[in-house]
Amino acid sequence: MFNSFSQWRRFRSRRGGRSGVRCGIRVNPQHSEVKVPIYDPCAPGSRLGVTRSAFQKDELDGISGLHFHTLCELNADALARTLAVFKEKFGEFLPRMQWVNFGGGHHITRKDYRNRLS
Repeated sequence: MFNSFSQWRRFRSRRGGRSGVRCGIRVNPQHSEVKVPIYDPCAPGSRLGVTRSAFQKDELDGISGLHFHTLCELNADALARTLAVFKEKFGEFLPRMQWVNFGGGHHITRKDYRNRLS
């Protein structure tokens, strides 16, 4: 997983053509659901991925997936809202991808975790 396209350009040759190695770019949908600044993709100076305005669609050769991590101790409703923004900003690139990583921050083992949107 790479946090920027400059990082991708610097290290992509280290894959060495090995099959099975899948690389992705961490994207920042610029949607905030958290109250903890270090986990807030909208915080000043956030390093939580590439924003849409900085996304370089011509640099996707070798990238098989997208990753975002914008949640911290949240339920499925926060994920649903984040997914809507992610799709709006990065959805056009999904047909080129093999996978999407929704990141962490879901407390699915917590007793009060709501895993349904209703």
